[in-house]
Amino acid sequence: MNAVERRRFACPTLGAPMATGDGLLVRLSPLRDGLDGAAGAMLAEAARRYGSGEFELTRRGNLQVRGFDASGALAFAAAAKRLAGQRPGPLPLALEPPGDGLSGGRLAALRDELAARLAAFEAPLAAKCSVLFERRGDWGFAGLAADLRLRLDGDRLSLGIDGDAASACWFSASGAPVSLCDAAMVVLERLAGAGRHARGGALRSDRTLAARLEVLGFRPSLAPASAPAVVPGSLRRGTLVVGCPLGALPSARFEALAALCLHHGLRCWPLPGRLLLLAGEALGGPCTDAIRDELSRLGMVLDQRDPRLRIEACRGRPGCASAGFDTRGLAERLVQQLAALDPDGRVELHLSGCTKGCARSRPATICLVGGEREGALGVVLDGRADGVRQAWLNDDAECVAAALPALLARS
Repeated sequence: MNAVERRRFACPTLGAPMATGDGLLVRLSPLRDGLDGAAGAMLAEAARRYGSGEFELTRRGNLQVRGFDASGALAFAAAAKRLAGQRPGPLPLALEPPGDGLSGGRLAALRDELAARLAAFEAPLAAKCSVLFERRGDWGFAGLAADLRLRLDGDRLSLGIDGDAASACWFSASGAPVSLCDAAMVVLERLAGAGRHARGGALRSDRTLAARLEVLGFRPSLAPASAPAVVPGSLRRGTLVVGCPLGALPSARFEALAALCLHHGLRCWPLPGRLLLLAGEALGGPCTDAIRDELSRLGMVLDQRDPRLRIEACRGRPGCASAGFDTRGLAERLVQQLAALDPDGRVELHLSGCTKGCARSRPATICLVGGEREGALGVVLDGRADGVRQAWLNDDAECVAAALPALLARS
């Protein structure tokens, strides 16, 4: 295992955990086939045995686990490789879940082909370099930024460099899917040649790369059409999308989710936006209402109007050593007040334990930031955690609640 680091420019992995206030944090690589109930239950048991048992969903749809010491992180990594299909590689390969939640088909085979080629790839890539496989950017994947996105939609092969589905620089071709892997290797080799910290943006105007892609039949193209975004409560084709407030999956909740999946024969995939996709034949049948009721009792979100979806918060104290306050505790105190003050759901609140803004990179209506002055929160209106402070509040929950109406009036 690599040395434990407190690092911002590389994401934690199973092999390279990150030190936090409650021990080491490990992040699973994207799940190729999701998790069934049995694997989920065993993964939960391993997380509880070797760490705190606390899972989290990230905004990009990754699953991470907290509270390990060095030996526990090693033991959990071994269990995760066995239970969740975790394999080492030079970069994460995110795979859009199948449209029916059951069969990955050609897209999964394409992902496996590229993974096999990358196993022998020795050139260094940027620590946060990412590759995304998609059909139409379904399940929220169209909104994810990536250095390289590979799209297989019918007979059309598309390759997007840098950005989300709308902003990427696209090249398209027709032919066998394997040629998409050929083109991907050309892009990644060119990216590695641009330096170990280079990201996809460095290739947007690369004429040499464009010429090499044209030799393979890929020519510049408009952005392909993408699927609409999904929201909590979406039920279609034997699938159900649910939200996870603040991305928090404490041990008891994760174990209960695994038990629900086992009982009803479901699989689950983490999705972007701290959502979960549940898939199985039981959804859409007579058991659907019972499944929804169980999920509601577990505190999951099944309505896109739920005010909990409008608050984003990092782990905060005591779990993060950098945090200046208990972000999740404050979020729980403010959620109903926010719903009453903003019934139309236009306001988004970001509670950041420090200036890094780990939970949210884009601006929020109101951003409250800790870690700069003891006992105080910096206020940023219509901005990010690293934005200009427009006011300071006492970090006591009641003081913040009292100030919230005035902040909303100013925003």
